[in-house]
Amino acid sequence: MKIALALVCLTLFGFTSIEHADAFAAGSIVALLSLTACYWVAFRPTKVPEFALGLLFLGLMTKLMITSLGLSVTFLTELASSPMVAVIAYFYTSVAATIYWYRHRQTHSNTDGMV
Repeated sequence: MKIALALVCLTLFGFTSIEHADAFAAGSIVALLSLTACYWVAFRPTKVPEFALGLLFLGLMTKLMITSLGLSVTFLTELASSPMVAVIAYFYTSVAATIYWYRHRQTHSNTDGMV
């Protein structure tokens, strides 16, 4: 239900900002890339539980690096016409992607207790 509500909000926002579709796409792509990289780094299966906090911190740093680099390149090269639309699209997409990745993690967890 949460993912459906997030996708409905994202779709409605996409329709209302149709004249700034480039900014909407840029914000959404940066959010998907940064959250996917964060998920991939932070939730790697490891046999050493002492690395868990380090992997979470590394995932956070990866997300921040990709976000800042992606949005700065987008705005410096003027790929996005409206910074506000890009930021709001980033927010909505990051909420939807976070819900998706955590749901994916819950449904595809291993049987031995390691994720």
